[in-house]
Amino acid sequence: MYNNLLILFAIVTIINSIPTIVINQDDPVYYELECVNSSGKWIKEYNECEYIKKDWCKERGGVFDECASACRHNKESQMCIMVCVPVCRLK
Repeated sequence: MYNNLLILFAIVTIINSIPTIVINQDDPVYYELECVNSSGKWIKEYNECEYIKKDWCKERGGVFDECASACRHNKESQMCIMVCVPVCRLK
């Protein structure tokens, strides 16, 4: 009985010592997780979430472009097919 209590105490102590992961809104990872969890595509280099809705962007203080160029970051391309991509640019 005493051994079981000691084991239980050890387990509880170990679990309580594991740091809790908290991500705040100032962390770029926050927006990445929010984007992906909302079925968007995160572009880390530019802090952009593609294929997301305007309301989602507005709630997070982003700048929404409903028809951004699919080639907006590919300056070296000789050809680009004009396709509208909804994009939210976040700070």
